[in-house]
Amino acid sequence: MEAAVIETTTRIVPRRVNPVTEAKLSLMRGIAAELKRRYGTQRVAADAMEMEQPQISELYNERHEEFSLAFLILLAGKLDKRVVISVT
Repeated sequence: MEAAVIETTTRIVPRRVNPVTEAKLSLMRGIAAELKRRYGTQRVAADAMEMEQPQISELYNERHEEFSLAFLILLAGKLDKRVVISVT
């Protein structure tokens, strides 16, 4: 597995990323982008997705610990998005 890189102000520090975390973050970014495009505000997005606004904020801020991969796939489905998981 290739190590991800986190850039800091002084140097580049390699860090291993859990593949599930990587998948969740990728899904969260895609869902957040779609919610912002469709609904604009977090409040409107929360109402449309039948969620609370703080949950939308956690999604936008990539707090992946708060969401299961299964739940994120369900959210993508609510947005009529297909999730494809590829193992390489």
